[in-house]
Amino acid sequence: MGLTHLMEQQTTLSELTNHFDTTGFQPEEHETVFEEGTLYNVTYGDSTKTPLLLIHGSPGNWTAWKELMVQPGVYTNYFIIAIDRIPYHQTTIKGSYSLIEQSDYLKPIMDRYCSPCVVAGHSYGGALALQIGVAYPNQVAAVLSIAGTIVDPFQKPKWYNRILDSPLQYLIAPFFRASNNEMLRLSDDLYALENNWYRLKHHYFLYKEEQIF
Repeated sequence: MGLTHLMEQQTTLSELTNHFDTTGFQPEEHETVFEEGTLYNVTYGDSTKTPLLLIHGSPGNWTAWKELMVQPGVYTNYFIIAIDRIPYHQTTIKGSYSLIEQSDYLKPIMDRYCSPCVVAGHSYGGALALQIGVAYPNQVAAVLSIAGTIVDPFQKPKWYNRILDSPLQYLIAPFFRASNNEMLRLSDDLYALENNWYRLKHHYFLYKEEQIF
């Protein structure tokens, strides 16, 4: 992860006003309230266009998509919904959740915006995008997984993930700790997802290149 992504972890919407000025749109903030906390998202663009749900990787937040969001081919054709996944950035729900559990928390987002929508995710977010396609087949038109995690022996926890599954985890930043917890359970989550791929009723696209835009 580069320094830019580390800085984005602390970026707020008010700091990005100039970035979006040239498009004629500004992101709007929303919170979905649960007993455990709130799930944060922004919407951006013309709400009459096709909804596009964007899901960042691990760690990260919605601003990972900010360069894509100002591309004319994107904001003129899509109404963008970009989330802060649990437990990152301005989402206040804490803890470690499986792909299925994270998908469950997104049900209010799906019900509010997706009738249907396109779902795109990067890295870990690509796996969650596929999980959303499995969980909400009638609310998803297509799934785009960009350099996404899929079932693979190399997705098993690494030695450094296991070392940090100890009191040493409290020596690293909370968002790195959350990411490490996701990596520890990712392999099991992906095998569970693979067993349900038959439920995908729509087009899905898997891109392994890191740069496609």
